[in-house]
Amino acid sequence: MVEVVYSRNQINHWQSALKDFAKTPRTQFTKKQAVEAMMNEIEEALKNHSYVEVSETLKDSGLDISKGLLKQYVNGYRREHTSAKRKQSARKKAVPLSTENSQETKNQTVSKAADKKTVTNRRSQATKKATSKAK
Repeated sequence: MVEVVYSRNQINHWQSALKDFAKTPRTQFTKKQAVEAMMNEIEEALKNHSYVEVSETLKDSGLDISKGLLKQYVNGYRREHTSAKRKQSARKKAVPLSTENSQETKNQTVSKAADKKTVTNRRSQATKKATSKAK
């Protein structure tokens, strides 16, 4: 099969068309996309109203959505966006300011791990004592 070859002009034309297209706002939304587009307003409404009331208000306005589906979309959106925020914040914390500071951080991490191990050992010893007394 012969491979099709494209000119630089064609590629430039397509790139330009895609850039123009990317600037145009979306005009058609799925139900999930509609909920995500209104998330700020939905969050505000949920501060004072239940999922049932919010879904009924949306139904009255023309968006047929059940309480369960609304809750599913809202929780999914929250989960997606809070995990992204956590990842960003973890990346920021993971960057050492200097090598001296980095060594200090490593020492603190090792110390914390040792502390956790000690606490875990004490708990398991206490559990063993309690179990043997119960017998």
